Amino acid sequence: MKIFRKALFIGGFSILAAVLHYALPQVDVVRAVGVETKRVDQSRETGETTTRDVYYVQTEQLDSSSPSVFRNEDNLIYLKWNSADIQAKVQSLAKDKQTIAVQHYGWRIRLISMFPNTLDVWVVDEDYRHVPVFNMIILTLLAAIGFLSYRKVRSFGRRIETRKRSRARSSNDQAETRSDLDDFLSDDDGDD
Repeated sequence: MKIFRKALFIGGFSILAAVLHYALPQVDVVRAVGVETKRVDQSRETGETTTRDVYYVQTEQLDSSSPSVFRNEDNLIYLKWNSADIQAKVQSLAKDKQTIAVQHYGWRIRLISMFPNTLDVWVVDEDYRHVPVFNMIILTLLAAIGFLSYRKVRSFGRRIETRKRSRARSSNDQAETRSDLDDFLSDDDGDD
């Protein structure tokens, strides 16, 4: 049973870590190279086909000049509604190949053409190092909630164990009382 609980804990922790790694914003320092807009058709269940524009921010790594591409779409969760503005900003910065910080969330998975989504872009120096204060606050809050939940569950478990022990004691006391009463009654029967 303990192995099952440990496996369940490790599996749950791994899933939480993956979700947080995907969803929490990260910052990459890169060189702006260009922008691109692609038309994407989406089929709906009703049979309708809608077309939308998807913006892409093209960059390259500072040290290796290897390309990095970011999707640039509006997002309800992060309340991002300025994709076109970011696209225009990167387009002007790409003319001089300026060094920029790209705040994004998500993963780059080449096999399924999945790109991280850009949240913000700003000009930085090449030696810029980002301190993820937002991520630290979120992770601290999650750790505190996890610790408090662990303590609450442990306390609840202890209370259940205490109740079980007290019930066992009371049933043992009742059994002993019955046994004493039976002994007493059986002694009276033997005297007659």
